[in-house]
Amino acid sequence: PYKEDQREIEWRLTNVKRAGSYRKYNLSTDPITWLASRKYITEPQQSAAEYFMKLCYKAQVGRLKCSLNINSFKQPGFHDKITSQLDAINKLNKIHIRLGDKTTHLLWLVCFAGYSIKDIKEMYHMKNNYVGERIREALQDLSDLLSKKF
Repeated sequence: PYKEDQREIEWRLTNVKRAGSYRKYNLSTDPITWLASRKYITEPQQSAAEYFMKLCYKAQVGRLKCSLNINSFKQPGFHDKITSQLDAINKLNKIHIRLGDKTTHLLWLVCFAGYSIKDIKEMYHMKNNYVGERIREALQDLSDLLSKKF
């Protein structure tokens, strides 16, 4: 009953500035890493997708109060949302305005929610090739937008 984990695991360097900072990715569950490992998307598209995913994680508003922060007057106090969370929400809003509803929703499904091409195909009754092309197109649009330093 206790078999060894047979999933594909890949170690990648996440932060080059710090030595030894590797992150373990499960290739069978992370759609962006899976697409990149199979060479379906390019490296700039993968980095844009990971940036979008980090923004989505930062922008989550599940908690009403953040942890205890110390302001400039050295007095502890509670704040509703931390600055990085507000900055991430602002950046996601700019991306949404520039790319549109459908593209941003597709990026959210793939990058943050973890839907695969097969899942999106079944949800929207599309062909695999069409979904793959739309994902690559959305990631390329995001990569172009991020390269312009919006």
